[in-house]
Amino acid sequence: MTGRTVSHFEITGKLGEGGAGVVYRARDLRLNRSVALKFVSPHQLDSEEALERFHREARAISALNHPNIATIHQVGEEDGQAFLVFEYLSGGTLRDRLRELSDAGRLPSLKEIVRCGLQIGAGLAHAHRHGVVHRDVKPGNVMYTGEGAVKVTDFGLAQYEGDARVTRAGALAGTVAYMSPEQAMGQDADARSDIYSLGALLYEMATGSLPHPAADVPSMLRSIVSEPPLPVRSLRPDLPEAFEGILARALSRKPEDRYRRVEGLTEDLLRVQGTSTEYELLSSPARDEMSTVTYTSLPPQPKRKRRRLVLALAAVLAAMAAFIPFRDRVPRWFGSEHVASQRVLAVLPFTNVGGEEENQPLCDGLMEILATKLSQVEQFQGSLRLVPTTELRNLGIDSAAEARQMFGVTLALTGSVQRVGRNVRLAVNLVDAKDLLQLRSAVIDGRAEELTVLQDGAFNQVARLLEFELQPRERQALSAGETRDGSAYELYVRAVGLLSRHDRPENIDRALALLEEAVQRDPNYALGYATLGEARWRKYQSTKDPKWVEAARRSCQRAQELNKELIQTQVTLGLIHLGTGKREEAEEFFQQALRVDPVNAEAHRGLAAAYEGQGNAALAEETYQAALRLRPDYWRSYSDLGVFYFRRGQYDKAVKQFQELTGMVPDNPRVYASLGGLLHMMGRYQEAVVSYRKSLSIQPTATAYSNLGTTYTSLGRYTEAIPMFEKAIELGTHNHVVYGNLGEAYLSEPALARKAPAVIQRAIEMAEQDLKVNPKDAQVRSSLAYYASLSGDRRRALREIGMAREQAGGDVNILYKAAKIYERTGDRHSALASLEELIRKGYSRDEIQRERDFRQLREDARFRRIIQKLPET
Repeated sequence: MTGRTVSHFEITGKLGEGGAGVVYRARDLRLNRSVALKFVSPHQLDSEEALERFHREARAISALNHPNIATIHQVGEEDGQAFLVFEYLSGGTLRDRLRELSDAGRLPSLKEIVRCGLQIGAGLAHAHRHGVVHRDVKPGNVMYTGEGAVKVTDFGLAQYEGDARVTRAGALAGTVAYMSPEQAMGQDADARSDIYSLGALLYEMATGSLPHPAADVPSMLRSIVSEPPLPVRSLRPDLPEAFEGILARALSRKPEDRYRRVEGLTEDLLRVQGTSTEYELLSSPARDEMSTVTYTSLPPQPKRKRRRLVLALAAVLAAMAAFIPFRDRVPRWFGSEHVASQRVLAVLPFTNVGGEEENQPLCDGLMEILATKLSQVEQFQGSLRLVPTTELRNLGIDSAAEARQMFGVTLALTGSVQRVGRNVRLAVNLVDAKDLLQLRSAVIDGRAEELTVLQDGAFNQVARLLEFELQPRERQALSAGETRDGSAYELYVRAVGLLSRHDRPENIDRALALLEEAVQRDPNYALGYATLGEARWRKYQSTKDPKWVEAARRSCQRAQELNKELIQTQVTLGLIHLGTGKREEAEEFFQQALRVDPVNAEAHRGLAAAYEGQGNAALAEETYQAALRLRPDYWRSYSDLGVFYFRRGQYDKAVKQFQELTGMVPDNPRVYASLGGLLHMMGRYQEAVVSYRKSLSIQPTATAYSNLGTTYTSLGRYTEAIPMFEKAIELGTHNHVVYGNLGEAYLSEPALARKAPAVIQRAIEMAEQDLKVNPKDAQVRSSLAYYASLSGDRRRALREIGMAREQAGGDVNILYKAAKIYERTGDRHSALASLEELIRKGYSRDEIQRERDFRQLREDARFRRIIQKLPET
């Protein structure tokens, strides 16, 4: 082929050949530039599978546009033979680079491994966001530009999510040495398979060995499927433990144990970069001139020339920063641009350096307290918006890229905590969430008995990173309720860390023990009592044991006696009273909280709920709207107002709020789950199914599965609805509604009806337990009434729904349940009256027409008159 001209490309040499394709270097005669031409290998020209892969690569890579993915210029054809035209990458492959180092008896430095991993990860993340899974990530498919930037190539085995298989069922696609276990077994591969392959590639870079070396392919496949690789530090002890942890997670045999998205892996690589002793380059090849000085990990390492150079440079920077004329110039010289004026910040989980389980609560606690302090100054720093850590944890978000996709964050704060003996090192890094560039970093050292000093130092450093100055009022708010007892504070920090993972019941118990000891050591520790109250309320929510309600109230009251301005106490007391049906008292506490912090989102939400519970819908709406006016860029305000409109049957207004949200946070699964519920209520069932599926594709949740099951039920597709409800229960939901829905679905399928009574009884028991604590919860009571009707208890069903209607005011969802119960129990007159009122209030006619409980009612002439005579709203 050398010397031949194909179209307007003159072939100048062969670059390489694989199983399905051959690549030549060529000169573009029109633009006078070097390119790479890829043809199907001659021996594969008669293979339909090879041709399909060739065209699939063209479609896949043409849909992508990223600096870390090889660029395709065009698709051509000559004499009936198709070819692809790529940019020419003169730096060779990563495989070539590793061979060169091996021949010299060397391995890549940690700096080079991390830099390469970040760029491969960035390219793969872009592909995954566009629904493309590479399926053949390996050193031979990673190439360098002449300037040293890294690019992912060869998408010949790429799979579009939802497409049919490219390979035969059970056949292997990819290079065995880098295959994920699911690929090795011939199963479907998603983005997590690429994460495994990237982990295998990084493992080889770090050690010079494959994760699963073997003498033959069958042995290698058995090893991949059934054995974990050797820990990377057993082959290369100089690598940090955090890096070993990254590879261990990426190379987990079960996909669900790996990183959910490749951005999580790259975020952890950034943290490793942030604790490296080297003078590190940042990840973007276009900005290699920008560097950041970091420090060694504890304990101090022996001094070397490089270390002395780094420290000397750090000293020069410090001196320059202290000299006022240079203060504005230094950040720009070293790649640290000014932070954007509108800052939406996510504080991400900190890395527990060393991975020792006993230090995890300390790590989590320091992160949570730092986030809490940042939330306390939001009211003073008008441009700062903090994503609540509970929102991040609920969705399993641990990377800046995910936080940006879910919540539109512009900045992320990452960090690490390392403890050696009584020494504690806390490192914090400010990351640009769009470009995933580390903007600035700081390191704070302290002793375990001086955690208050370390925590204050960390917050001051973060304030500097974010470029805001703390005023006296802010400092006073931050110090409210603190203790001077170092041992009490250490117990408190650990307890806060445990409470951040309160989904594990044992963590709540451990936190309770630590907090009780903390307030014993300092009986005047207001913040300790406030958090003890929160922990006891969590204990109630976990166990539904009423004794914890009074215990929580006592702790909060003691905290109030010690410090009346502690907002955490006021919000917790508001939640306790709201959760026990004492709405007037709850209103008072939430108003107190808002007097201290007018932009506190949780207090606004609680106050609106208290008004709504008292039947004052107008005040509730005004409260939600006030929260939105105060924070027009905060997604939760739109969601809260949208849900309120949904409860009132004002679906058009609700849809408007959630449509706003899909633009603000286009990858938040909750938004699509909620939007699906609204579309369902408006009779737009197929659109609802699409919305639920979108939510589940981002993150499987019990709510989305349950809602999807409900829509299938409305469509009469019970065989599809039942697995959805069962899946929601498998995910650990303790919501009586899901059990009730599943029981109702079982009743609709004769072959499964025998399962219904036990499930419905479980729903009744769960609802009864909730009502023991809050007997004024009309939603729960109306559900209990319906479960009673399903179980055949007519008397109880009518009694409970009557009480629920008295408590609920004009809630259309409760009125709808009432209509169903009346019809099921033989009171058709009341059923028709309820339906007439529902339609006047704008309830979905299509939903009524499809309701299974109304099958016989729809034959009644009075029903048809009600449906036909009332105008659409």
